[in-house]
Amino acid sequence: MLPIAEDLGIMPKEARGILKHLGIAGTRLTRWVKYWEEDSSFIRSEDFDLFSVTTLSSHDTSSFDEWWQQNPSEAALYASSRNVPFTRTLSYDGKKAYLEDAHQSASLLHINLLSEYLTAFPDLSPHPLSRINVPGTESEENWSMRYPITLETLKKHTAATNFMQQMASI
Repeated sequence: MLPIAEDLGIMPKEARGILKHLGIAGTRLTRWVKYWEEDSSFIRSEDFDLFSVTTLSSHDTSSFDEWWQQNPSEAALYASSRNVPFTRTLSYDGKKAYLEDAHQSASLLHINLLSEYLTAFPDLSPHPLSRINVPGTESEENWSMRYPITLETLKKHTAATNFMQQMASI
């Protein structure tokens, strides 16, 4: 078993080194991995630590689509760092490019929420701004997100299954 730290947000400088020493992989949420001590530019995914997990979002963050819509200036910088043309609305091709980038990172593991794949297909997806949890809050909305489709429906959706198989093969 490989333990994985949810080492997101503000952490003491020593924490990542200690986690690595203990054999605990860290999480690399692509939009938050930056050269914070330098110019705050995005670190390219091929430069991520091997001993980590790459993801576009987590259960405690906004979806990638929501972040994209709410942070257009930051999204434009992110797009530039990935050599993908910026569009104000996240398109299928854009979403595919960012998922491919995450899957091609130097990280040992690449794990995304199912909803990050499904939002590429509006007929399958929960609302693209769906969020699983807002940390530090008590709300009926927390942990209430449900997918509007069954696994049987997903299995029959050829474009989506091909898309996810393609991502899994990277």
